[in-house]
Amino acid sequence: MKWEKGLVFAPATADRWNDVERLFRDGHPFPGCWCMYWRIRRRDFEKNYGEENRKNFRRIVESGEVPGILAYAGGEPVGWCSVAPREAFPVLDRSPVLKRVDDEPVWSITCFLIPERHRGSGLSEALVGAAIDYVEERGGGVVEAYPLIPEKSKNPEAVPDRRAAKALQELVKKASVPLVADIHFSAELALSSVEAGVAGLRLNPGNLRDPGAVRRVARAAVEAGIPIRVGVNAGSLDPDLLAKFGGPKPEALVESALGEVRLLEDAGLESIKISAKASSVTDTLAAYRLLAERTSWPLHLGVTEAGWHDAGVVKSALGIGVLLLEGIGDTLRVSLTGDPTAEVRVAWEILRACGLRERGVEIIACPTCGRCNYDLEGLLREVEKRLSDIVTPLKVAVMGCVVNGPGEAAHADVGVAGGADAGDIFVRGEIVERAVPAKTLAERLERLVREVVAGRG
Repeated sequence: MKWEKGLVFAPATADRWNDVERLFRDGHPFPGCWCMYWRIRRRDFEKNYGEENRKNFRRIVESGEVPGILAYAGGEPVGWCSVAPREAFPVLDRSPVLKRVDDEPVWSITCFLIPERHRGSGLSEALVGAAIDYVEERGGGVVEAYPLIPEKSKNPEAVPDRRAAKALQELVKKASVPLVADIHFSAELALSSVEAGVAGLRLNPGNLRDPGAVRRVARAAVEAGIPIRVGVNAGSLDPDLLAKFGGPKPEALVESALGEVRLLEDAGLESIKISAKASSVTDTLAAYRLLAERTSWPLHLGVTEAGWHDAGVVKSALGIGVLLLEGIGDTLRVSLTGDPTAEVRVAWEILRACGLRERGVEIIACPTCGRCNYDLEGLLREVEKRLSDIVTPLKVAVMGCVVNGPGEAAHADVGVAGGADAGDIFVRGEIVERAVPAKTLAERLERLVREVVAGRG
């Protein structure tokens, strides 16, 4: 496989391990990943992050399995694309967003790696083409990909250049969900995105500050019949507003948003949504409360740059949840560092905790304490994994002792109160199975939950 600019592509076979290792060590922004993220359970990935992931990935390569292709320029490895039959990435099927939709044989592209010095040269586009060629040569007919926008870019647009805008046209044709183009600096890219057929735009008034350009984009949106979200971010406010208010204060976010809204209204746009996000929970709350007082346009909630894992979840739950409980907000996005599917799961949990949505299994579980005499956390994780595909609203209790366990389990649709060697299983308050051996509790609980779900269908 060759490219007109002199690139050569080759499968990552055992004899090329040194090239794989060199590329991953020198150019990977997450040096402990080693392309194992979609191959193993998340807790195993995090436990193995670093050397163990490297060893495991090397075993895959040396076993004869080909986990992807390498790009070479002048004999030097300059790019990597992880591409293999979907079965090589079992974690995909644990995602409610990325799980299979049919039984068609599918190949998956899960990762690109291009060292910074080689970016911006069209190498990623060439790697996609080479990956598709590689799949076709091996009899594959369908290729999936799961793209993420890099956090650092010379041109930080979700649609970064004209080539991307052209590719967006193909994505719009093939996508099964509406696509929204996130525009920060270029009115031309916004217009190209409208021409590509996107379902909506996000404009950042802190970066795209020319009123004439904004009106031009708004008129195009009117003609196309699509909405625009005015997406204000505390990290990219107009310098004049920063000077006026003494920093990225809530009042500055609101003035930025409403000033942009007036431009859109002047152009005749009648489908507008507003977000005013800060990484501070208190500033976010204050900004949205002010917006709710001063405008009737729909509000899109979120705490920007909330962070990773626990801190990000807590900040998002507080910032979004408090506003929802006050009756403020129409749509939302949870912003977490890492796997974007986690954002969807957290968003659903926030909506469920606020009593606004019911979907899937809600697990009630007690804290571990001195009364718990078995692996409650292990059982909980196993139950959660087994029931992750269920969308019917249901309460399942996984309890650790005889104090609160039977009572909580009895009030759930299905529940288990466990012990050291065995546990009792409840369905709608009635014990249906007593002294179920601990090693089969998760399996028996899953069976009963699916029976209850089938009965509701």
